[in-house]
Amino acid sequence: MVSLTLEQEKSLREYIQKSSLEDAVKTIYSTRKPRELTGKDGIIMRIFGEDFEGPQKYQSMYFDRRRNEKVLTEFAEFMEAVQIYDTNPSQENKAELLLEAADFLFQKEVVRMRHANHPLYNKSLSQMSRAFDYVIEQLNSRGVSANVAYNAAIIKYGARAWLGVHGMTAKDKDLERNLLLEQIQ
Repeated sequence: MVSLTLEQEKSLREYIQKSSLEDAVKTIYSTRKPRELTGKDGIIMRIFGEDFEGPQKYQSMYFDRRRNEKVLTEFAEFMEAVQIYDTNPSQENKAELLLEAADFLFQKEVVRMRHANHPLYNKSLSQMSRAFDYVIEQLNSRGVSANVAYNAAIIKYGARAWLGVHGMTAKDKDLERNLLLEQIQ
């Protein structure tokens, strides 16, 4: 976990409190290029794999050429977090479940903001909306609201945006988890 001074920690918390998911997307992608919407390395592949038909039929793995290995799709990561939470409904596992749901919100916002002119935009957004409705249904059935998931997305990606702007390694899962745990306890 990144070591922040008290002043930096205060600044990070203030940034997250004042930010929106749209702000985080703008900040994160001000210095890097988002994935393409479709294709072998696209957002849709990363989230669903190939041939996503819905929550009952999805691909759990895909080959990520950036990492040069097979990895879980975002949807499979969420489903795995659901199983872990159901086995042990601790606050830590609830935080992990929310952080996985946050990925859907973030990617949906990226698609909305960065790929609106893509010919498959409407189809892709519809797919994402269907999957996200399922994610929200799963969270609601476990007593977690969509607002809590949205706040988790702001915490996760707001922290990444702030860290990146301040020249630090942007992805710090421990920091993200700790910030979220403070909010949900």
